[in-house]
Amino acid sequence: MTTLRQMLTAHILYSPSFQALIVYLVVVRVGLAFIEQMALLVGPRVLLNIGLGKYHKPRYEQRLFLYLDMVASTTHAESLGDYRFSRLIQDSFSLLADTVTNNEAEIYRYMGDAVLIHWPLKDGIKEDRCFNIYHEFSQQLSWQRQYFEEQYGFVPKFKAAAHCGQVVAAVVGVQKQEISFFSDVLNTLARLQDQCNPLGQRMLISGSLQSRLEYSDSQYNLNSLGPIKLKGKQHSIEVFGVTPKTVK
Repeated sequence: MTTLRQMLTAHILYSPSFQALIVYLVVVRVGLAFIEQMALLVGPRVLLNIGLGKYHKPRYEQRLFLYLDMVASTTHAESLGDYRFSRLIQDSFSLLADTVTNNEAEIYRYMGDAVLIHWPLKDGIKEDRCFNIYHEFSQQLSWQRQYFEEQYGFVPKFKAAAHCGQVVAAVVGVQKQEISFFSDVLNTLARLQDQCNPLGQRMLISGSLQSRLEYSDSQYNLNSLGPIKLKGKQHSIEVFGVTPKTVK
């Protein structure tokens, strides 16, 4: 009986069909692992859109962008050195993952100590999403206070700005492709974020975004700071500071 079982097992293991099945499963698993890694590198939605050819021809879209930037990053980089500063950036942005997913956003680009996040406009203005990411991220950093103080001697802080408008989205590149956005919206966003320190604010939004927001159940206060002339811009824009409502 044992000999018969062994013969059957050997017959199955060494049969061409079984070996072909093993090779097929290995190829499928390697393929899925490759797709998973590509999705992590460029984002699952970006990978899908590139695969479908959605942006091979430039197209107009309405987008909302959120720009997060570390406060006093130059000072931190000088005090920590390049290696420890890069670890600080890794540790900080690793806390962004869940809140970005929970608020149905996408990472557009990491830029050293800054990150650019975006939504289709109609999705970004829902349920305070464009505010939630910044304040939840700040909360996560605060909750990890002990770790950051032990590793780096301080808890990193970030400032933020949000702006929206029409952009042109298109796939660029050949060997390495990505979906890029072209618009003055991004330039205005960067200039707006530069005003956080002069205006003494942690988060700013433009009047264009403020006019599109839904206020009925908002958990945040918007404080008008008046028209502000941004660097390199001919005309002033309305600017608002964002703070969470205090729970009574």
